[in-house]
Amino acid sequence: MTYTKILDDDEARDIAAENIDLINTSRAKLLGHVATRGKTISSRWKEKSRDKRDTILLEAMPDLEKKQWIMPRFLKEHDSFGWDKAREVRKTWLLYWLDVESLQKEPARLLGLIYNRARFSAEEWAPHDNENLHFGFHQGFFVINFSELCVVMHGDDYGKMVPWENGAAHRLDIIGFPRGQLILEAQIPKVEFKKSGHVEMWSSYINHPFSEPPRFDIDALVSAARARRNCQGGTGVCSSAARNHV
Repeated sequence: MTYTKILDDDEARDIAAENIDLINTSRAKLLGHVATRGKTISSRWKEKSRDKRDTILLEAMPDLEKKQWIMPRFLKEHDSFGWDKAREVRKTWLLYWLDVESLQKEPARLLGLIYNRARFSAEEWAPHDNENLHFGFHQGFFVINFSELCVVMHGDDYGKMVPWENGAAHRLDIIGFPRGQLILEAQIPKVEFKKSGHVEMWSSYINHPFSEPPRFDIDALVSAARARRNCQGGTGVCSSAARNHV
């Protein structure tokens, strides 16, 4: 991987601070909209036709990927190391799981995205957002600048730039600037911006970005795995107890 530019410490701090300000300001606005107009937003969005949802989404985010399954489509259409082509669609790789087709087809997804991005902080979403950058980052699909500083990934100092410290880095309390900056950048558009008839609609296995951020709770993970197995076994029908976990 190569870097476009080496930033001095002040430049890196300014970039991180600007992103944190955008994230916090946007989330505060979103919380306000959800609190005062949540039911209206939900009912109106569900009433829109697919074509109208399509238009609204593209007006809000013109560079949002239009079709689902960007990874297999891109690798089929281009050399897997087609960096030049990939770098033309930066937001696609920042938010590869987010696209017009899936949002306009399933209205509950956008509503879940809005609700859960407002409800939970950027810090709580950071591990999930970091994981979703793995493919684009390691394929070299991002134009990235370098700084020797690291980005704090938790607590009141979330997004603050600090020097490298080996123990903190191995605990993922901090992360190198190139990856950390991408995490912050990926979190900006999502904060600006129940039943569908499927039992699995809010399963954390298939709808992570639209549900609560994942947390390390071993009892909950075991329970969810057992419930998922029960839903897929035998008759393929979930028990009421299993549905409560899925």
